[in-house]
Amino acid sequence: MASKNKRDGNIIPFASDNRIRAVRFLKRVILFLFFVSFLFSAYIYRGNLNIHSLKRFTTYLNLGASKPVSLEGSMPLDSGISNCYSVIGGGLAVLNRDTLKYLNVAGSEDMEVQLDFSKPAISSSDKLLLCYDRGSNSICVSNTYKVIFQKSLTSSIINAAMGKNGAFSVVTDENGFRSAVTVFDNKQQEIYLWKTSEYFISSTAMSPSGKKMAAAVFYGDGINVVSKVIIFDMSKDKPIGEFPLDNESILAIHFVSDNHISVITDAKAAVYDLQKGLLNSFVYGHGALSGFAFPDDRGALLVLDSGTAKKAIHLTMLDKNGKKCAENVLQGEIQGISSLGRYVGILSTDKAFYLNRDLKEIREPEEALGAKEIYMRDDGSAFLIYNNRAELSMQK
Repeated sequence: MASKNKRDGNIIPFASDNRIRAVRFLKRVILFLFFVSFLFSAYIYRGNLNIHSLKRFTTYLNLGASKPVSLEGSMPLDSGISNCYSVIGGGLAVLNRDTLKYLNVAGSEDMEVQLDFSKPAISSSDKLLLCYDRGSNSICVSNTYKVIFQKSLTSSIINAAMGKNGAFSVVTDENGFRSAVTVFDNKQQEIYLWKTSEYFISSTAMSPSGKKMAAAVFYGDGINVVSKVIIFDMSKDKPIGEFPLDNESILAIHFVSDNHISVITDAKAAVYDLQKGLLNSFVYGHGALSGFAFPDDRGALLVLDSGTAKKAIHLTMLDKNGKKCAENVLQGEIQGISSLGRYVGILSTDKAFYLNRDLKEIREPEEALGAKEIYMRDDGSAFLIYNNRAELSMQK
């Protein structure tokens, strides 16, 4: 009778290899983690999963797969002094009295919205555009492919500001008051209203989280005009702090973080801690400031007058606490300044300069004779705005 024991005879089966089982198990774990990551990413970016984003992604793939081409001169623009520009999503938003357009990096038009503005103005975050009509009452919010919110206010608009997380504030000339500010959250819902009979509000700024708002205000004190910055918490009825600036004119305010705010006046730049008060200030004197910008994680970038007959652009960078951390001098006469992410663009009357946040040049200056404005992208490239076109200057 044949033996039922498989080890009987001259054939002995191989013992199973534990390494093979380990590799198979590892493959299953990797596939499972990949699937979970895909579902998590799809949930996080579900708002961007649409046909317009797919078209834009396809455009970028086509650009990357094709041979390098020059995009300079490929973005024709309607000439007009009322044009406003903003870089968002790597492309260029163009707002004028009649339309809002979005041009992607290939020069193609992803969006065109008909508007009826008299004095158009624009403010943006990384993903949203806030368009408003100064002196009128119309506002609209859009992403790079459609308008998601429109509203006609009951009072005329003085100013407006979009915050980093999509919350925004609108300053209005309110009947029965000197001015008012309304705050909308990142879902375009009204969450805060402050009306004042004591102050005129010149501008506002939203904190990165959208939980705080700052208002630059002024009022008359005899023959003098007194200025201050007032801080609001969206969860509290009354202001949580203020920073007097005496007789200085406030040019801009900007949240460096939720707890630090940068203030630019006609005499100095200063950074305040919302609890501790003034951290540091940099005094340049009346009439010395030619321009400014707010690079990421910095207090301010200042363009100062050389004070001599020789044309020179003096740059001073303040860190997030308001201390001077870098400086540089460029030859020429300032025409425009822009900052986005880690990069800075300076436009003179005939050249464009490209620098990092340490104010070191990242490439050679390029000829830009006739350019009126410069708008940086977060990869170090820039849009140069001419009378009837925009040119995309790429890093070599």
